[in-house]
Amino acid sequence: RVLDANREYIRLTGRRYLSDILGRPVQEWIAAHDQKRSLEEIQRTLRRGWVRALEIDYVHPDNSTVPVEINATVVEGEEGPQLMVMCRDITRRRAVEAALRDSERHYRMLVQNQGEGIGIIDLADRFVFVNPAAVEIFGAELGKLIGRSFREFCTPQQYAAAREQLRQLANRPKVAFEMSITGQDGRERRLLVTATAQRDRQEKHIGYFMIF
Repeated sequence: RVLDANREYIRLTGRRYLSDILGRPVQEWIAAHDQKRSLEEIQRTLRRGWVRALEIDYVHPDNSTVPVEINATVVEGEEGPQLMVMCRDITRRRAVEAALRDSERHYRMLVQNQGEGIGIIDLADRFVFVNPAAVEIFGAELGKLIGRSFREFCTPQQYAAAREQLRQLANRPKVAFEMSITGQDGRERRLLVTATAQRDRQEKHIGYFMIF
């Protein structure tokens, strides 16, 4: 039961006045699909003393919903343990997350259906990602190119020339060069390679992004 609330919490429940929620159980505005989970979390919170970042949906009187993130802690009241709940609207964050998921899905679709081969190799020259076109270009079987060394498909001379080009990425944003490879199927192919350095969030060099 709600013992007290500020204006923002009242707004999140879709009500106008404190009297609309005072003394009422919070389950009245928790969405049906979150009811069981929220009750279980309340019991766990009372045992361990706190809960962090529980995401649930509140239902307004007009049946619209608002996603909220709840942080709570147990405090001692006159009648025993009570929950002090901090609640915030995460509608905007949910929208951003959905947009990012859509963007990633579109990106993956583009990469998987690209006519050019796309691959990522680590600093040990092993393939850590390839699209279907790269698998075909290297004459490999599906699923059997990841973990293979880029070096396996080149003559020593071609590999040395390719490595020399990749070393230039220390001072250039990208390089483009031609080279010959022998695919896993035994066929020789002449490739145009465009490469950029792949870096992590700390800008540490971790590999190469290559288009064949």
